[in-house]
Amino acid sequence: MTGHHLSGLFVRSTCRSTGIGRALLTHLKARHPLITLQVYQNNQRALAFTNGRASLPSTRTPSQRQARSI
Repeated sequence: MTGHHLSGLFVRSTCRSTGIGRALLTHLKARHPLITLQVYQNNQRALAFTNGRASLPSTRTPSQRQARSI
């Protein structure tokens, strides 16, 4: 975390879809009321993961990422 920005969230490929990412975000949100992050538009798995957790609409940035607040 840099301020309120989550620079990265990586889960080992063999551990995905087990709830680890959700648990990590829940842990962070308990300590940080506002978390922002950016997701590459072509990373469909990451977009799907953040879609249900974003509290504000996403916005596109020039680097082809979507900025989100969760």
